[in-house]
Amino acid sequence: MADMTNPFQIIESRLCSIETILETIRNQNDQSFLQKDDLDDIGPISLAEKITGLAKPTIYTLVAQRKIPSMKKGKKLYFSKKDLIEWIKSGRKNTEEETSIDGLKLLLKRKNRKKGK
Repeated sequence: MADMTNPFQIIESRLCSIETILETIRNQNDQSFLQKDDLDDIGPISLAEKITGLAKPTIYTLVAQRKIPSMKKGKKLYFSKKDLIEWIKSGRKNTEEETSIDGLKLLLKRKNRKKGK
């Protein structure tokens, strides 16, 4: 066992303890950052501009037509990053290959229904 009367060994031992504590704190901060990152971002119209790439007047028009997801608190408009991304994805068009596959699936489904009668 090390001689703990030597002041340098005492300092080294305490530094090791401090390093262990700091490492634990760092790990906890990393975990809380990941959890915070998973939370839904909600922000003003500038968030909607950034996510959609649309101009502010266009966004206001879409809000008035109730075509874009938004929230209103008082006189302020807010947008959810998650909702905006889902809204954009809902307008996704199938590729030519996906359209062909969907068509074949529909034909097979109809053919199987006729056989069942």
